[in-house]
Amino acid sequence: MSANNCLCLCSLSCDRGYTPSANCTSCVLTNICEASNPCGTADCSLGSQPDQYICYCAANTSNTQSQSLSASIIAIITVLSLIIAVCIALIVVLVVVVVINNKKQKQQLQQPSHDYDIICPTASDPVTQTNQAYQVGRQLF
Repeated sequence: MSANNCLCLCSLSCDRGYTPSANCTSCVLTNICEASNPCGTADCSLGSQPDQYICYCAANTSNTQSQSLSASIIAIITVLSLIIAVCIALIVVLVVVVVINNKKQKQQLQQPSHDYDIICPTASDPVTQTNQAYQVGRQLF
């Protein structure tokens, strides 16, 4: 029999980045990037040989954009919180001023008035004339 009539199937299973050898006795490295992830989170590119690789450590743009967006949202929330705090403080001050003014008005209404009505004589009698003389004297001094 010749070797051309023979069909061999290799059932050897290999890990990722490896393939069965030509004689199906072992696994051979075909892609180091897939086999061991030597670059970690950076992008790995296979070199000219299966065990050669290049790591591209450029920043992940989606991660940078999300960090930038998160920072922007935090800044906006901080500014809005400060604005709300100032508004609340102004409302409290306004309420205090209104309450103080109301108390002052109530106190002024409750205090006795020092305005006295002038007694006008209606008839001529000695007591009334004495009162009139007293009033005239008071106005002169």
